[in-house]
Amino acid sequence: MRSHIPNCVFQANNKITRLALRNLPNAQQAVQMYQQDQQGRISENSKFGEDPIQTDNSKLSIRTQAFIERYPSYEQIFFELVNNANPTLFKSGLIFYIDLTYRLSMS
Repeated sequence: MRSHIPNCVFQANNKITRLALRNLPNAQQAVQMYQQDQQGRISENSKFGEDPIQTDNSKLSIRTQAFIERYPSYEQIFFELVNNANPTLFKSGLIFYIDLTYRLSMS
């Protein structure tokens, strides 16, 4: 079963190659492999993808205003990313947004 882990396939072949979907484990198998082979732990109850301030309108307003003051617009960020292949504005905006959300959720 270990031979289906992409890193092991890469190391065995010493090259990058496409993997057939049938060679990839499903989510449950991947968790089991990670826990057994790597002695890893995975928290199954995650709040990933949830906005921690989604129910606090005042914090949402603060975040929106702070973002608008610092960055031109979402449209400009994505225009730079897609048309100019410049990820700098997107990366800094994303990091700012995540950090600001975290700080607001802790206050």
